Formats: sequence, C-alpha cells, structure tokens
Amino acid sequence: MIFKSALEDALSKWYKAITGRDLDLQNPKSFNEKIQWCKLYDTNPLKTKLTDKYEVRRWIVDKIGREYLVDIFGVYEDWNEIIFDNLPQQFVIKTTHGCNQNIIVKDKNTFDKNKAKLQIEKWLNFNYYQQGIEMQYKDIKPRIIVEQYLENINNKLYSYKFWCFNGKVEYIVFQEDKFNSSNPILFNRNWEKQDFINNYNEQNCEIEKPDNLDKMISIAEFLSEAFAFVSVDLYRLTNGTIKFDKMDFSPGSGVYKWHNVDNDFKIGQLFNIEPLKDKLTNQYDKLMNQYNKSKVIFFTPVYNARSTIERAYKSLVNQTDKNWIWHVVDDVSTDGTYELLQKLSNEDDRIILHRNKVNNVIDEGNDIVDIGFMYSDIDYLAVLDADDEYNSDFIIECKSCAIANNLDIVVGGYERVFENGDTEICKSNNKIFILTKDEKRTGYISHLISMGTYWGKLFKISTLRKINVNNLIYQHIAGHDTAFAVELFTNAENILILNRAFYKHYVCLTSKFRTWGKGTIDGYLKLYKLEEKYLLKYNFMEFETNKKYIQYLNLGLLIIAVQTLFKSKLTDYEKQKEILKIGEAEYIKDVIANESFDDWCNSNITGQKDIKKICFTLIKDWMLSQTDIEDDLVLEFCETAQLFCASMNDEEGWLKFKILHANALIELGNKMIEQGEQEMQELERMLS
Repeated sequence: MIFKSALEDALSKWYKAITGRDLDLQNPKSFNEKIQWCKLYDTNPLKTKLTDKYEVRRWIVDKIGREYLVDIFGVYEDWNEIIFDNLPQQFVIKTTHGCNQNIIVKDKNTFDKNKAKLQIEKWLNFNYYQQGIEMQYKDIKPRIIVEQYLENINNKLYSYKFWCFNGKVEYIVFQEDKFNSSNPILFNRNWEKQDFINNYNEQNCEIEKPDNLDKMISIAEFLSEAFAFVSVDLYRLTNGTIKFDKMDFSPGSGVYKWHNVDNDFKIGQLFNIEPLKDKLTNQYDKLMNQYNKSKVIFFTPVYNARSTIERAYKSLVNQTDKNWIWHVVDDVSTDGTYELLQKLSNEDDRIILHRNKVNNVIDEGNDIVDIGFMYSDIDYLAVLDADDEYNSDFIIECKSCAIANNLDIVVGGYERVFENGDTEICKSNNKIFILTKDEKRTGYISHLISMGTYWGKLFKISTLRKINVNNLIYQHIAGHDTAFAVELFTNAENILILNRAFYKHYVCLTSKFRTWGKGTIDGYLKLYKLEEKYLLKYNFMEFETNKKYIQYLNLGLLIIAVQTLFKSKLTDYEKQKEILKIGEAEYIKDVIANESFDDWCNSNITGQKDIKKICFTLIKDWMLSQTDIEDDLVLEFCETAQLFCASMNDEEGWLKFKILHANALIELGNKMIEQGEQEMQELERMLS
C-alpha cells in the first residue's frame, strides 16, 4: 500500500510542461523539485493562514509588531461592499487568496471601476492552487483587501525576498518594481550578486545595499524559524522603513528558470527536507492503521436479478482489499433472487441480507441511509446495482486516495455496456483534481454530469450523516442514484474526481433505469427541485443559464421515464394520472413558455438536439391517442394537452382538446343542473 497525494500525477505533468524535465518526487534533489515535494507533502493549516493576505497580519502583529504592516482600508467579501468615496486618491486592491492579483490605483478619478470589478470577480471565482497545485492556497477564503499605496522616491516599490532555509537567510531576490514584474536579481546574504537566475546577463545595473539589511535579515530569520524553507518578502521604503509583504512557501511555483541547471541543484542542497520525510513516514504508519480499520460498505437494492446478482457478487470477491461488507435489500423478488442470495450469505458472512415485507415499501432499517448509519465515521459507502460490477482495484485505489487526502467523496467514472456489446466510458476529462467547497459551488454545473449517478463513487460515512433524507428518492426506482449523489455532493467538503472508470453498468431492457416503477415520475420531478434548490442556495451569478442546463438534463430523464411508462402494464387511467403530474410541474411550465428553449440548448449544450420537441411530442402524441378519459380527469387532461399541443404548434391537436374540454364542461354543467334539480325536489318534499 502506497499512500501518495492524489495530485502527484497532475503535478508531474504540469512540471514537465513548464520545465521540460521529469519530476522526481521519490528522491527530490534540486530546489525546484523540493518545492514541488513540499507543495504536496509539507502541508499544514499554519501555511494556509500565513499565505492568506489578511489572516497573516494577525500573526505578524504577534511576532514582530503592527508597525511592520502596510495600512489597510478594509477587507471585503464582495466588490459592492467597497465604498470608494471613503478611499484616498491612491490605493492598492488585492485578493487575499492568490498571488500577483493586484490592481494599482494611482488616481481614483481616472480609475476604471467596471474593468477592475470584472477582474476582481474573475480572481475571486478561481482557486489559485489550481494554477500550480500550491496546496497552501486551496482552503483560503477568497476576499478583497484594499491597502495603502506605497512607493519609493522614483515611483517604484523595492521588494526584497529573503530565501530562508531552516531559519537562515541564504539568498535575497531583489525586484526594483514590485508591481511591474521587473527582472529579479539574486544576491547572497552579503549582498554579492549571483549568476543563478536566467536573466543574469541583463543585470548590469548596480543595486545599492540597504543600510538596514542586517535588520531585514534578522526579521526574515525570526519569521522563518519554523519552516524548512520560506521566502519572507519585505518592502524597504526610501526613508528606510521596513514593511511586511508576504510569506511565500513556493516562490515562482517551484519552476524557476536558472542560468545554469546546476544552480538548481546547488540551492537544493541547502533545502533539507529529510525531517519532513521522517514526519511523513510517521504519518504513513497512522494512515496505514486507519486504512486497515476502515471498511467499505456496499449497498445493493435488488428485484428479480437472479441472472446478474452473482456477477455483482464476484466483483466484490475479486477486490484486492477484502475488508468489505455487502448489504443487499431484496424488494420481494419472485424469480429466485432471494433464495440465491440466502445461499451466498450462508457461504460468506460478509453478506447481510434484508427483505422488504411488502413490494415497493421499504421496511424500517432497510434504507441505504439507515444501513450507512450503522457504521463508524471512518468507514466508507459504495453502491452496487444488481446488474453491474466493480473493477477489482476499486477499494484499494479509492479508499487509499480518500484516507491520504482526507476526502469525503472519491468520484470515479463508469463504463456503460450495451446489449449489443458496444461500450461507452463516462468519466472526467481532467486527469485528477480535488474540488474545494468554493470550487464545488462555482463548478456545480460543469460537474453535474459526473455526479449524476452513485456508480463508481466512494462516500465517507461521516458525510452521509450531514444529508437531508427528505431530499432523497425511493431507492428501488430510477432517480434515486442521482438524488443521493447530488445530496452528498452538496454536503461534502473535499471531493476528489478521477478520470478512471471503476464500474461497469450494464444497460439492458430489464434494468431499473429502463423499467417502470412506482414513483418514477415523482422522483424525477423531485430531483429537479433538489438541483434547482442547490443553484439558489449558492446564488449562482448566471442562475437562469444554469437553470436551463438542469432543465435540459431532466427532460432527458423524463423522456426515458415516459417511454417506460407507456410500455408498462398500468391502466390508461393510471398512465393519464402520471402524465398530469408532469404537466403540473413548474419547471415544465417554464420550458413550455420558453419558445427558444431548444435553440438555446442546441447552441450551448453538446448532446441530444431538440430535446424539448422530442419530449413534448412524445407526450402530446400519446395524449392525442387517448379515447377514454374518466370524468374526474378529463378537464385537467384537456388543459394539460392543450399546453403541450400549443408548445409544439399543433393547432389541430389543440382544437381537438379545446372542443373536448368545452364538451366536458357542458356535460359537467348538465350534471350539476340535474343534481341541483334533484336537490330542489328533495327539499320541496321535505318542506311539504
């Protein structure tokens, strides 16, 4: 078992693209390589705090005093909170969670606020750690900070970056103009220019040694004493005043371009990460202990799956990691499934068999959430449909990732296998990445497809305890998987998305997704409300656009649900009642009223074209085929059918239901008149 950061592969690929060199994370020797290693394996909350441009200020006050801080005018979570009338003529706007995200305002009167607003909002919606996988940025709360404008006598701001190794300054990177990306010049601690950096030949100018360099070195060494490496960045103003800028744990994101590659290794010799490796070894032992203690609980709802349930079971038996338990809830199968499961459970005590007493009613304790709650917070839950199977490395790969990276959900892909032998891989296009809380919020729509099922995913039991069970759908019908996955996705903190398929889903005519079950229409309508509720909860900037997207996805689900409804053995009356539920749904009314819905979807979404037309035509044509409509449904049925006909420009169909509606009203009126006359006659008899 090797516990490694789930981001190793992604970081190695990124490093190779930038530097052209392979990254050795097992035995890093160069400065750049050791920075990359520390990005993944020397992570702690203090680094995050000191990288946050607002939170670090409190630490600086405690360590060296408030006089070293640049004055600030405010910290804000939203651009609209800034009152510019209260600001001076010159100031600097920064984000607290990124690097080089600065807007310099030298004249408030000519400042383009709209342009700045767009830039700041773009920065706020981007997690800077993604840029070079600098993990210290990952959990910083995105905010805006407005601070005092500083400059030296020549209208530039001198920046001194003190590279500290184990609390000792070895090198100083000088930038003549902090905010205009001037070429850095490297000095040793004695202020002797070094030829290490790639632009050495351009460094003809002489930079005067600060008269208080010793004091600056003393400050940097005091602030860096707890770290194997950190760049302590300071400003020095013309009058000698020293101001703190930032603590940078991965300067240049660890891809510095050296004048000679040997310099990378020379500086790397100063960077001692062996104590950090020893610490990691101790962590490994703890992780291994946690891995061995934690179990994976598989859950399977089953009905009449005798022909496939053994395949599902064998995929668990073949797991490399044998520490699993399988809960199977049989919904009163009639084909011998339950008897086969009894035989298997007698042979394997890891199988726990449940059976509902009445079809389509879950007995107490047989629900997926109830079963999950039986286990410890350190355990994990996965779902296996009775027709399907897992790859043999699912547990060992996903559980080790979850434990090593403290994840609530590991999202794997899945493979669809069709009856004709064709296959389709459904997985993320990204190699690997971890979603933070903010990324989950802003990227919900782009990740909705990957969270559309519970296949190939590993859920931590502690996350299961956070969900609202009222948002779930009955577990033996289609739609339950999506509602379950979306609800856990909503409540999870850290989510890892892999682009590997761990699961095989067999698409057959008898699968749950393609057979009618009680509550199917209700489930899909409830699912849309859950997704819309999530969008509203997080105040998406483009709510209406995202709303159309989930409407599109749910129309696709409804098409399959309606097709299975029409093929089911329900009576026409029962089918009519189900179709009326669709017509009553608010989001269906929204789509009906939106004449350009298909045009928008065809232009903005890759997938099924003209989905509204396909779905509504399917419903409309079936409604037109109905010749026997009961009195208690006829008025609502006609009104709903008119809406679908009008949305498809079917004037003939609309007129048919308009006439039928009018005749039904007349008939209803005649019946009411007749009933009224009977009541009057009865009343007259009573009075006489």
